[in-house]
Amino acid sequence: MIARNAFIELLGRFLGSGISFISSIILMRYLSPEDFGLVAMGMIVVTIAEVVADVGFGSAIVQKLELSKEELNTSFFLNLMAGSVVSFIVFITANQIGYFYNNDDSVIIIRVFCLVIIAASFSTIPVALHTRKLNFSFLTKVNVISALSGSVIAIILAINGAEYWSLVSLYIIHYTVRALIFWIKPAWGLTFNVSFSAMSGIWNYSLSIFLVQVINIIYSRLDSILIAKYFNVKALGFYNRARAINDMVTQYSAASLAKVLFPVLSRSQENSSLFSSQLIKGLRMTSFISLMATSFLYSTAKELIVLLFGSEWLATADFLIIVVFAILPHNLNFLMGHGLKATGKSSLILKTEIAKKTLMTLSIITGTFYGIEGIILAVVCAKYLALTINVFILSWIGLVSSLESISIMVKDIIFFFIPAILLSQLSVYILGSSYLLAAAFTFLIYLVISYKLLNRRALVQILSSFTKSLRAN
Repeated sequence: MIARNAFIELLGRFLGSGISFISSIILMRYLSPEDFGLVAMGMIVVTIAEVVADVGFGSAIVQKLELSKEELNTSFFLNLMAGSVVSFIVFITANQIGYFYNNDDSVIIIRVFCLVIIAASFSTIPVALHTRKLNFSFLTKVNVISALSGSVIAIILAINGAEYWSLVSLYIIHYTVRALIFWIKPAWGLTFNVSFSAMSGIWNYSLSIFLVQVINIIYSRLDSILIAKYFNVKALGFYNRARAINDMVTQYSAASLAKVLFPVLSRSQENSSLFSSQLIKGLRMTSFISLMATSFLYSTAKELIVLLFGSEWLATADFLIIVVFAILPHNLNFLMGHGLKATGKSSLILKTEIAKKTLMTLSIITGTFYGIEGIILAVVCAKYLALTINVFILSWIGLVSSLESISIMVKDIIFFFIPAILLSQLSVYILGSSYLLAAAFTFLIYLVISYKLLNRRALVQILSSFTKSLRAN
């Protein structure tokens, strides 16, 4: 059952992200890098505000062993209230945010995006409850319908010359449709039966998680904030597209696994041996997929960008070549973070995140002095620094062995270094789409050979071992 849900969740992400990615390819034919950069400024504010409005209740709903309807009702209305308050604050401070960016056009976009914040507040608790119940089939349908609705309208508007407003409409329609579906088909029988006293168990866990989420989201947008502040909208547009490709890869290679693994680990938090076994198998699978994606994207970045977006977006490839090296640490940090959350040690998570993000932020700010490439490289280095701290913490509390974790990564790095070298030599003789086909064929052959020679490291074997472990729960 869990293996099936993991596949459905991954399918939902694939379809939702696939629709968004295909629509972005079409939109990039009609819109400029400046349009994407301008909307990216607004989305930085929205994503931070959305996490603030969450108040950590979403993770608490998934992690809590016992849950009452009073807790669900109260959490929902508190989330809605928080979303409204945060939206109002963003609306009245939009001028100041535009002044920070030194861009007046961003003000109206930020104010319109306040609708997204409110719509997101309607969805937080329903998504968490469906996740808790491992009901990923319904979540997949919601993601596909909302992504398709937003993309179709955005493309129509872009064709008719709406410029950056077509991108704004994409996000507003996406979030609004999602909220409407959850309202029409509620996850539970919502009533006004609320009780603040019943929230004590959720408050104890969610407060630390809330602070962790705020720290994480601010940090995750720090690179874009600095580029928007100190460089220009066009540069942000190029970088935003490189990050979009990178983020889509991380969704497929870790996010789905972590999302399914979180409720599973939460249920086995009192069985340390089972908990550790599930987590290490998740790390092994994530490392394998992450480094395979890194090697392929690094080898084909320029050809992919020109084929998909056109030669005018070639500057995106220069950023993508650096960004892809963050895939491995990002995915492993994401998975390890969910492992820590599943233990219920929210205070330890908060302390760890404060220490990590302080060091990581100093690294990224230092990178600002060396241009956009310096910022991106600093982000990559900071993620490896965070990975080192995460491995130490997990080893310290006895969840995984630091030596085993490092061994997994080192073997996979060596494993996927070989095709990258082969393709670098091949690029001298083959160009364009022919090179892309040759690269895909090279990786396919390489994986088939590796499966025959190294069964224990083959993806199918890892997935089989992982799903068997999950079924045991």
